[in-house]
Formats: sequence, structure tokens, C-alpha cells
Amino acid sequence: MPEETQAEIAEETTQAVEQETQEPTEEFDKERAMATIEKLREFEKEAKKLRKQVLDYESVEQEKKKAELSEIDRLKLELKDAQTKAKQEELARLKREAADKVGLPSAFVNRLFGQTPEELEADAKALLEALPKKTAPNLNPTNPGGASGGETDDERRRRIFGGQ
Repeated sequence: MPEETQAEIAEETTQAVEQETQEPTEEFDKERAMATIEKLREFEKEAKKLRKQVLDYESVEQEKKKAELSEIDRLKLELKDAQTKAKQEELARLKREAADKVGLPSAFVNRLFGQTPEELEADAKALLEALPKKTAPNLNPTNPGGASGGETDDERRRRIFGGQ
């Protein structure tokens, strides 16, 4: 809108100047000259106002661009954070799969190192081998050493009660 008004003012000024230059045969008219000067002064005042509005408009546009740039930067940062989180989730999933495949207890999943499924699986195997092995429970509580006395309960019954 300010551009249209400024263009109209410029056109009116040009027309007024052309009228003055087209009629050189007339004698100098002081009133007409003063009227033209007054019109030009009004046009200049209006042009100053419009220049100020344009400058204000341009500064507002620059502020918007800065805000948009900061918005773009914020969105870039959010994208980077989301990608990092997705990578972490994928690595955690790969660790769980490697531990399940090898048979490693879930308590040790976070202790696995590596980035690829092969590296994680190799680390899970190494960790599983380093864990102490489970031993068979002692079935005879009266003989904690596990050495058998040589005689089973059935053999003892036969010996005590006879040959049956």
C-alpha cells in the first residue's frame, strides 16, 4: 500500500512539473508558483512519511526473518535430538537382541559394548563366559561333600529287612 501511494505522489509531481514546463509562453504568476511550491512541499512531507513507513516495514520484516531463522535453528536442534534419541533406542534394541540370542541375563544388557549386532553378540558371549557357571545343587543334605557312602536307600532297606 505505501508503494502505491508513493507511486501516485511521484506521478502527480511529475505531471505538475510537466505542466509548468509546457507553458513557457505564459508570464510568471507568483500565486501559481507559490501553489506549485506548496504542492511540492506537501508531496515531500508525504514522501518522508512513506519512507519512514517503508523503513519500519523493512525492519519488521528483518525481525521476522531473524525469528524464522531462530525457529529454523530450534527445529534443527530438535531434529538432531530426535535422531540421537532414535540412535540410542536402536542400540538398546540391538543390545537386548544380542543378549537374548546368547542367553545373557537381562541385568547385563547395559554392560554390552559395540555398535553393530555382530560386535554386541561377541561382547555378550565374552561376558557370558566370564560369568560363574551354575553348579548342580547338592541333593544329599546329610552328606555335604557330595561323596556317596556307597549304599543307596534301597540297598540299605534290603540289608536291614531282608532280601526283598
